[in-house]
Amino acid sequence: MTVRPTPEEAAKLKQKCLAVLTKTHVSVHDISEVIGLMVSMYPGVEYAQLFYRSLEIDKIKALKESRGNYNSVMILSDT
Repeated sequence: MTVRPTPEEAAKLKQKCLAVLTKTHVSVHDISEVIGLMVSMYPGVEYAQLFYRSLEIDKIKALKESRGNYNSVMILSDT
């Protein structure tokens, strides 16, 4: 038995990632949504944690700096 994301789920994740990359200002909430989609696909994607770990680190750093404000703007690292 093979577990993998449906084409619709993969398209939704791709669309959300492209939307975040084209924005000039990204909020912590936007990144949290992308991470949530990646985590939901974790059972069907081998090495999924490697793809969202750096986003998670950036998100945690931004939340510390903004004192937990998910609406604050954050900077994505190059990784």
